Amino acid sequence: MLQLLCIGSSIHLFYLSLYSPIPLGHTVIVDSKVEKTEGRKVYATCHIRSHDDKVIHTEATALFIKLNP
Repeated sequence: MLQLLCIGSSIHLFYLSLYSPIPLGHTVIVDSKVEKTEGRKVYATCHIRSHDDKVIHTEATALFIKLNP
């Protein structure tokens, strides 16, 4: 669902919080998911964290709105 909205005509609102730099060569875990959908609106979140869960590097939330053709 999210890929379809990104490919087609859509409006994107994106909020990004950067907490800690990712050291070059380190492994990280990226968790992203669609939180909910309401008609043409899709709400998504993403977290980037260290592989040992000790450090959260980045958190993001986004709202995608599919435009009518």
